[in-house]
Amino acid sequence: MKPFFNDKRDLVLIKNAENKLKKFNIAFYKKGNQFILHRVISVREKEYIICGDNCKYLEIIPQENVLGYAAGCFKGKKYIDLNKNFLYKVYTHLWYIIKYIYFFIKKESIYKSL
Repeated sequence: MKPFFNDKRDLVLIKNAENKLKKFNIAFYKKGNQFILHRVISVREKEYIICGDNCKYLEIIPQENVLGYAAGCFKGKKYIDLNKNFLYKVYTHLWYIIKYIYFFIKKESIYKSL
C-alpha cells in the first residue's frame, strides 16, 4: 500500500471483518500464500473490487478471502484512526479521483487476471 503504508516503518492495526467492508476500507486478505492490504473500490454481493494505492490494475476478491480491514496505523509514534482522520479521508478521495481518471483514460483491460 505504498505510498500510504511503508514496510518497516508503519504499523497497521487490523480488525476482524465481522461485517461487510465499505468502499474505501483497506481490506486485509489472503491470496495464495501472500497476505495483502488493498483498498476497496466497490462492494458487490459476494466480492470486492480492490486496488492498491500504487497498483495499475483492479482485482476481484471473493468476500471469503477477506480476513480483516485496516482500522488504524502508527506512523512513527503518531496513531491515525482511518475511520475518523479528516486528512486521511481527503487523501483517500483524491486517490480515488486520480485512479478513476487513470482507468477512464487507459485503453487496455483494467482487471488483473487472477
